[in-house]
Amino acid sequence: MEKTTIFYERLKDIMFEKNISVDFLANELSVDISSIYKWLRNTELPSMNNLIKIADYFSCSIDYLLGRSSISISVKYKKCPPFNIHIQTFIKKQNITEYRICKDTKISRANFYTWKTAKHIPLPDSLIRLADYFDCSIDYLIGRED
Repeated sequence: MEKTTIFYERLKDIMFEKNISVDFLANELSVDISSIYKWLRNTELPSMNNLIKIADYFSCSIDYLLGRSSISISVKYKKCPPFNIHIQTFIKKQNITEYRICKDTKISRANFYTWKTAKHIPLPDSLIRLADYFDCSIDYLIGRED
């Protein structure tokens, strides 16, 4: 099963466990109720910002939500820095070029450019590719954990 398809199952499970309705969650996350239904039907994945909101609300990792980890540990994560700034610092620490990352991950340079310039943020599948490439958690990749 593809990792991103696990998201809707994890969200359903967590909501059931905590006895949280779709209306209540939409209100708590400040998202449209139709977005929650799309996530629960597996027709759409949340944006990175909404993934962070969900993970923060349920005190779990994004890796758990997306199926990269089977362990749900209740942890308080730190506030994420802006992705465009964090990714540049992150790749500098890794001592690797954007070109190499794009070539190895098959993420287009145009996408990478839009992330660096804060025009867009990565979609979940790109976050998974990057985290797999760097062998780190998504939470570490986006700056939620040290």
